[in-house]
Amino acid sequence: MKHPHAFDPPEPATPFVERRRVRDVSAGRALATRERDRPEPSHYPLAPYVNARAAIHHDLVALALPFSDQAEEFRSLRTELVQSALVSQRPGALAVVSQDEGDGKSYIAANLAVSFSELGGAVLVIDADLRRPSQHELLQMPMGPGLAEVLCGQVPESDAVQAVAGIAGLHLLAAGRSAHDPLQLLQGPRMRLLLEDALARFDHVIVDTPANAGGPDARVLAVQAGRVLVVGRSGHTRVAPLRKLLEQLGRSPAAIAGVVLNDR
Repeated sequence: MKHPHAFDPPEPATPFVERRRVRDVSAGRALATRERDRPEPSHYPLAPYVNARAAIHHDLVALALPFSDQAEEFRSLRTELVQSALVSQRPGALAVVSQDEGDGKSYIAANLAVSFSELGGAVLVIDADLRRPSQHELLQMPMGPGLAEVLCGQVPESDAVQAVAGIAGLHLLAAGRSAHDPLQLLQGPRMRLLLEDALARFDHVIVDTPANAGGPDARVLAVQAGRVLVVGRSGHTRVAPLRKLLEQLGRSPAAIAGVVLNDR
């Protein structure tokens, strides 16, 4: 049954391959105290880190509750995204965008990154939300130096990319210090070169972006990345601005990889 506040996105020029609902994690969070009674299967790749639950942010459900329905939703979404990239033959970075603050794009991006790391390859999360960064908090890593310093030419990319503690293959390029003009940095040639270099070094690159309501940063990053995943939230996302965002992306060179309705 469809949530009463769910929306039906318009049909875009590029067909959506995924319209998945990521369900509320509140029930899963309530079960966290009983997770210690469930044995951790030895075949789960992140089991050693999962046992140290106190170090995991509660929103990182793909790691904190790896056998929950919520974690399985992210693995299913991961599969759809991999298949869509193969079918479209347009591999590239994946920008995760939303219309408004609070839609859950950073939550989706972080959990997708954990899910991709389970495949055994190298994964990079780039926090390109230079206005309200959060990936360093979700992954519990230092905020910088990060993307802002790299784009300003103050530090090389290799010095800013951090291996996420305890999660094999997962890396973070945090946002870094606040930038005076984030859009100018993101539109510059250094961002394009950074993404090209990242795609050569990592199997999967996920880019967290600012909310579209705050400016064109997200749309600029979608084009730079090449592929875009649009996030809406039940009872929060307004239909008209979302439709406009989808129309704008549909007219851009970016390939729309899918739309996710976040019930969280």
